[in-house]
Amino acid sequence: MLTDHLEKKPTAIPDGLDWSHILKYCRDHKLGGICWKQCGAYLRTHSETAEAYKRMEREFQGTVFLGSTLEYELQAVSEAFQAEQIPFVVIKGSILSRYYPEPLLRTMGDIDLLVKAEDAARIQSVMRGLGYAIEQSKAREWDYSKRSVTFELQAELLHETAVEKPAQRDYLNDFWPRTEPDGISGGLRLDWDFHLLYLIAHIAKHLRKSGIGFRQFYDLAVLLKTEPSLFHWDIFRREAEEIGLLDFAKTCLTLCETWFHVPSPLPAAELTPALTEEVTQTVFQNGVFGFQSTERRFSRLEREREHSRLPLPLLKLRVFRKLLFPSYKDLCTLEKYKGLRGKPLLLPWYWGKRIVQALKLKRGGGMAKNLLAIQEEDLDHSQEQMKRLGL
Repeated sequence: MLTDHLEKKPTAIPDGLDWSHILKYCRDHKLGGICWKQCGAYLRTHSETAEAYKRMEREFQGTVFLGSTLEYELQAVSEAFQAEQIPFVVIKGSILSRYYPEPLLRTMGDIDLLVKAEDAARIQSVMRGLGYAIEQSKAREWDYSKRSVTFELQAELLHETAVEKPAQRDYLNDFWPRTEPDGISGGLRLDWDFHLLYLIAHIAKHLRKSGIGFRQFYDLAVLLKTEPSLFHWDIFRREAEEIGLLDFAKTCLTLCETWFHVPSPLPAAELTPALTEEVTQTVFQNGVFGFQSTERRFSRLEREREHSRLPLPLLKLRVFRKLLFPSYKDLCTLEKYKGLRGKPLLLPWYWGKRIVQALKLKRGGGMAKNLLAIQEEDLDHSQEQMKRLGL
């Protein structure tokens, strides 16, 4: 279906499909609009799929409405930033959607912009003037929301704990010299070789942390299919190798070739059929950012294990303690705990407040259950899979 959409041709649909499963996968991977576009005609003409047609049509309409709203809001914010001479860089979905066969069908949870930390106060004034309220404020990241629209503004591409290799973080966070004018938004954009490095590092982050879905790989396939001339592959290969990302980049583009039939411009990664099938099943289960899956539920435990020789039961206890009692620094980055800032003696009270909220919302039990269920072989298998994928 995704390959057909990319090639702008209809999808041949066999009879007897379980449309409840297809609808679930489309929702989990935020691909409902594309699915309706490819399958809607079939569903409309078969009485047994009438309900599936209605549900998928709603997905399509919601996707188009939200996409149109995000476009409008980005333009409004762009004009306001330009009026105040606030530099900004448009990244990810707002740029990538332009290359989709139908741009509004590339879903986005929010609008991502890169900004300068020293502009935070001016940005807050502008955003409030446009009706946005700040939802979350971390050290170098600010989320602003208005109804169904969220802007995620950040001064770094990768945060301190986002990747395991500091070389990648340091290289990608030096992004301002790699920007160029973006004639559509009125702001800036990353040059394409650098943007691709970031997209692949972003996939790696989510794969290690919580999981990743098909949409992020499809973004790469769309770019390679529609605008292969955007990239200078000799430059990309050299930079990816310098920061230890080349092997995983080969993996990503090899998977794009396998799944979407878009030839990889890099040498193929050495993925066995068994590993390819395993990764495919994992991505199916993950959903767009792994939120639908429990496969990566122990990512925190993996990170602790890499830096400690403690036995597994004690590692589980350490992870649970950090989740239950976050540090003063970590809590202060969250806007809802802004009352703690500058008052470290109140930390125990805020811990208690969090625990009471978790109990009211019946959270935490599942987390503890997941931690207790993890075995050594689970961690060994996960780490081996990461290694074979180039991570």
